[in-house]
Amino acid sequence: MPFTGHTRFIVGVPIKKVGRLARVTCSYGVVNGKPSYPVEIGLSKYSNASSASSRVKVTIQTERAGGATFKDLTVDGKPATLLQGTTGSLLVYAVGVYTIALSVDASAHAPDPQASLAALAEVVQTNLKSLS
Repeated sequence: MPFTGHTRFIVGVPIKKVGRLARVTCSYGVVNGKPSYPVEIGLSKYSNASSASSRVKVTIQTERAGGATFKDLTVDGKPATLLQGTTGSLLVYAVGVYTIALSVDASAHAPDPQASLAALAEVVQTNLKSLS
C-alpha cells in the first residue's frame, strides 16, 4: 500500500520506573498538520521479559478503557492482542525483553486491518530475529 507524505523516525528515551531501556518508533505516511499516521511501528526494549509483558498489559488495558474491542491472536507463536477502536487498529505483543506495537490508522483505509498488521508483524519478527 503506497503512502503519501513522508516517514518519521523517533528515538525514545529510557524510562527507569517501567524498565524501558530504549524505544524506536517509525511512522509512515506522515503529513504535516495531521495528528495521526496511516502506519506506525513501535519497538521498545526492557530490562527484563516481565517488564516487557507488563507494558503490553498496560497498553491493552488503556486501549480497552478507551472503548477498543480486542481479539487474542498469535504472532510467530507468541501471544498477541489486536485492539480495534474508532481511530484504527493496534497489534501489541512481547517477545522476550521487547514489546512491539503496530498500528494501522483508519485513514489508511485498509480493507482488512488484521491481515495488514499480521503481514507487518511478519516483517518485524524477521528483523527482530536478526538482532539476536
